Amino acid sequence: MSDFSTAQTAYLANADYDTEGDATKAAAFIAACRKLLLLVPRRARHGSGEEYEIDPAVLRSELAEARSWLAASRRAAKGPRFADCSNFRD
Repeated sequence: MSDFSTAQTAYLANADYDTEGDATKAAAFIAACRKLLLLVPRRARHGSGEEYEIDPAVLRSELAEARSWLAASRRAAKGPRFADCSNFRD
């Protein structure tokens, strides 16, 4: 993912990580968000001359949400934790 269009493609392909419940997609989405934050111009022109603007604050918000979702997903995958009191009186 070294250029903007590749990062954008990865972003769009993995944006549904939460609805699919896919941790691999979430990790790819996080990577795409990071790359877009580095590569995205504040304002850009599309090939037809139409201008669009990308707000880095939105990308940061989505990045934080994806990180939180992935952390919760990983915790849930480990299952519940129980205390081990087998040697309590020893």
